[in-house]
Amino acid sequence: MINKNKKIFIAADIFPPQIGGPASYSFDLAKNLTEQGYLVKVLHYGHIHEKKPKSEFKIFKVSVRWPLPIRYFLYFVRLFFLAYNFDVIYAQGPVASGLPSLWVSHLLGKRFIVKIVGDYAWEQTQLGHKTMQNIDDWQKKPEYRETAVGKIPFLIYIERLVVKGADKVIVPSHYLKKIVAGWGAKEEKIQVIYNSVVLPKKIIPDKNKVKEKIGVFGDILISVGRLVPWKHFEFLIELMPEFLKINKNFKLIIIGDGAELKKYQKIINNLNLLEKVFLPGRMSKEKLSVYLNSADMFLLNSSYEGLSHTILEAMAHNLPTLVSDVGGNSEVIENEMNGLLIPHNDKKEWAKALRRVWEDKKLRDRLSNQPTPKLPCFNFSELVKRTLGVLLE
Repeated sequence: MINKNKKIFIAADIFPPQIGGPASYSFDLAKNLTEQGYLVKVLHYGHIHEKKPKSEFKIFKVSVRWPLPIRYFLYFVRLFFLAYNFDVIYAQGPVASGLPSLWVSHLLGKRFIVKIVGDYAWEQTQLGHKTMQNIDDWQKKPEYRETAVGKIPFLIYIERLVVKGADKVIVPSHYLKKIVAGWGAKEEKIQVIYNSVVLPKKIIPDKNKVKEKIGVFGDILISVGRLVPWKHFEFLIELMPEFLKINKNFKLIIIGDGAELKKYQKIINNLNLLEKVFLPGRMSKEKLSVYLNSADMFLLNSSYEGLSHTILEAMAHNLPTLVSDVGGNSEVIENEMNGLLIPHNDKKEWAKALRRVWEDKKLRDRLSNQPTPKLPCFNFSELVKRTLGVLLE
């Protein structure tokens, strides 16, 4: 029986069937809370034609076909009426869901929690190719080419307004805690709760059969993420000729979709790598698991990560994991123990590390079988427990 004093409203940006860590997190959390007897509702942005996932909790949607100001206003109005009888509003970002949630929580006198998984203003500026700064330099003094309507300073202002106005801020790494504290949020109200993944059932796949299923043969290097500038997938594509000197049977699969897709396709064509590099696009969580089971090694050369879901998922699938030494990656990877941390965009070091892991079977086996995803701090039940502690304080 549901305790009427325990009503949690999740204000999301994205939600399944949309893909990505934040979408999966919102669904998994809502599902688990419902199973524990909490009354949960979810509001998110999405396309009208997308089917709702099957769930025991109610899901509401604001169509993305509306112009941005109208979209935000409709989200605010729906949230106001849907969350009227709820105890707490938990927003999954500082702008699209965070700003309407801040307003509604103040109007209704509700407890307001916001989760910050990155610097949205910096990400949007990068996507618009308005800055060359990395995220750390951006925090000190943002430098950018301005848009006509002053969008960038507005986003910076909103991020800071929301974290200052929230009762609590949840971040997935100590690295991001420092960033959010720099926005003016009091450190004592910033809570670090590590990301987690719902681990697959422990089944050791027959990799040859799985490779046959996806239609890609050879020794598979895999990377996963949105095709956005700070992921630097072009670096891995351009390094493939060097990787092929190590092993001519290497194939590179980059899973995801985004603004950089055409750029990557052009690089693949120019380097004559059509039979070596594959861009299958975005895919469901279940299909992604199949591709991860087919792979022999996981690579991630991003210039920024708060705390990566994809690293945890790769490790959960027992893949040797090689990642750039940036952001929150060092909070997941203990170098030489459960993965390798490699300088970002350093071609010599990446080629050296890949050769070392590929040619040293003992090292490869050790990196494949470390227990980090099963440690308590990365366990999904621990994530839910600590999140509830913040939501229901």
